[in-house]
Amino acid sequence: MENHSFYNTPEIVKGYAQETHLQAPEESILSELIAELAQLKVLDIGVGGGRTTLHLAGRCKAYTGVDINQNMILACEQRFKNWPCNLTFSIADARTLENLEDNSFDLVLFSFNGIDYVNHQDRLRALASIYRVLRPGGYFVFSSHNTNCISSLLSLRTHLSRNPINTARGLAQWFKLNFIHNKRTTLQQASKSAKIMLNDGAFNFGLQTYYVSVQEQIRQFDGMFSVKNIYSLTTGKPFTSRESAEASTDSWLYYLCTKT
Repeated sequence: MENHSFYNTPEIVKGYAQETHLQAPEESILSELIAELAQLKVLDIGVGGGRTTLHLAGRCKAYTGVDINQNMILACEQRFKNWPCNLTFSIADARTLENLEDNSFDLVLFSFNGIDYVNHQDRLRALASIYRVLRPGGYFVFSSHNTNCISSLLSLRTHLSRNPINTARGLAQWFKLNFIHNKRTTLQQASKSAKIMLNDGAFNFGLQTYYVSVQEQIRQFDGMFSVKNIYSLTTGKPFTSRESAEASTDSWLYYLCTKT
């Protein structure tokens, strides 16, 4: 099943519509922007079931949530139908952000690795579209999977446990990762790659996921965005240096950027 179709299935939509929590890096970023938020027009891409809507709508000047999947948008409209604040939901493709005007948002959020579920060329198209709709100096916040964690993900040792039942499950997961859902030759080079798409087991091996190094991600900005901070998934805090971010083995990282 393609990534787009997977996210439109009823059981996945239902699960996302019940999510409420922020991840630790999201909490840190929100706390940094909270003083400005009341003056910001926010675009929430890949809004899903409205997890981040709960924490942004009502605090910002105006809120727009978009998703490529109609069922996700319907779930958001139902979930927030009685909210009194200025919020709207609509179907939109992150690669084009059709019907959204240039320089029309102060903050664009693409959370929970949403940008990782399109291929490389479509990822670049999405970045260009985000650049188009974001005002100069505006904020772009997103997360992305980290290539530095691939060696651990694919290691047999990672999947072993003192509990024999968990070990059996881990061995099955490891075998599927290495021999069924990915090409072994690709995996041998994966941890050394600047970018790669893998079936990493997400949602019972239902998705292809894009992994990228910090260096490659910054290169992809190509003059569009300037990185203000990179955040650890583990601690929720910004790294103290670019080098420490580049060395991190966190599963994914959060980026706070500004439009140049």
